[in-house]
Amino acid sequence: MNIIQKSGSYHLRYKSVESDKNDKVIVDYGSYRDSVIFKDKYGVKLKVVDGNILTFTGVSQSDTNYIYAYRGDKKIGKLFLNTYKPQTKYIELVSVNRAKIDKSITAEGLNKLFKGAVVNFKIEIKSLDIRDLKTFTHGGSNWHSVYNDDQKKVLEAYDSQMKDDKFYLFFVDNVLDKKDSLGTSVSGYMPRGYNAGFIYDGGSERTIAHELGHGVAGLEHVFENSSNSGKTKNLMDYASGEELWHFQWDQIQDPSRVWMKWNKDEGEGEILKININDKDD
Repeated sequence: MNIIQKSGSYHLRYKSVESDKNDKVIVDYGSYRDSVIFKDKYGVKLKVVDGNILTFTGVSQSDTNYIYAYRGDKKIGKLFLNTYKPQTKYIELVSVNRAKIDKSITAEGLNKLFKGAVVNFKIEIKSLDIRDLKTFTHGGSNWHSVYNDDQKKVLEAYDSQMKDDKFYLFFVDNVLDKKDSLGTSVSGYMPRGYNAGFIYDGGSERTIAHELGHGVAGLEHVFENSSNSGKTKNLMDYASGEELWHFQWDQIQDPSRVWMKWNKDEGEGEILKININDKDD
């Protein structure tokens, strides 16, 4: 929590905390060490231990609290404290026709990326053989169907095993026409707010997290189009970043905020691949 004043105002910071759990932040006092106290939005004074460890407890329900730093009667710092009830998301990674699934992909890795939203993933790895699926092509979804014919064939073959409370990522190798409108290679696709997506030719943990951001939470990209992407460290950008911002935490906790999910083009579910690392769409 930085309480140093800058340009006449203090920096704003955001942190999430699980309901009824103890947590802490490290305070950067600047030059105010001996004259600062901390209170929440209810006026309750908070405890500082070991000189600069500010401790607090998440409330019992989802809520937004605030922690203020005071010097006398003047507020010189503020921390937004988002309290969330923990959620568990069940994911199946399905290898189609023996497609590779990287063994380094773990629930722990995904949990770290989604920590701010207080979401935990449980992963199962499955397999699916489709004899008449000789080739697999990306693209071709349109306003009346978010999946193309090859994607539908996979979904229909696995339909009897799919449940409403799970999310599915199908791994497919040797995918054809996996380019976006600008000619950049696509490494994954999951329509916003849907429970099934596709990972092409392996896919990294970040690729999977990006696609789950689209599907599980209905998150949009943080750019208007791929030509101006790659400018942030956000997970939902086309770069190597892994951040999720506080408004995205809220949406992950409440995916019902996704509306008119069908009225989006294909690019809002893709993930792109660049030379250095995977880009997500």
